[in-house]
Amino acid sequence: MQTLGQRAGEAARAVQVRTRTWLRGVARRWQERGRDPYGGQRGVSTAEYALLLALVVVVLITALSTLGAELRNRIVELTNTIVGAQVPGN
Repeated sequence: MQTLGQRAGEAARAVQVRTRTWLRGVARRWQERGRDPYGGQRGVSTAEYALLLALVVVVLITALSTLGAELRNRIVELTNTIVGAQVPGN
């Protein structure tokens, strides 16, 4: 008897196969008709997405660097406060 995970995996693989088959059929039909579904703009849009992704990465690195330093300073302050605190009754 198959587990739920095994059945889900088989279902996912079946969907992938059907999707690939469908996409190949669409691509073949476009080739047969001699049309470019992207109107010759495919490379341009890929380049634009690559530039946008690079910009997002730069912004994230900058933000995380700044926040990381600030977070480290807060943790050091908190640790110093805890270490310097006295236990009541001692």
